[in-house]
Amino acid sequence: MHANTLHVKAAPGLRLPKEGNPHTYITDAEPVEVEACHYYRKAISDGDLVALTDDAWAAHLAARSKAEAAAVKAGQFPSK
Repeated sequence: MHANTLHVKAAPGLRLPKEGNPHTYITDAEPVEVEACHYYRKAISDGDLVALTDDAWAAHLAARSKAEAAAVKAGQFPSK
């Protein structure tokens, strides 16, 4: 995690509009990287977002990478 970013997901059962894009949501299904700004820090403080540990973020990235590689191998996902 960079000093200017946070890795978060919504608290279970919630979704939070992204800052500056109120029609796009952070959900509890997929962690995301966001700017470390007051909006997201307050959402964490209020319990609407859950901050991921560095280990949890790394595990998420590893699982996503593995799933994408399997999809490419199976011909279901275009390679970059």
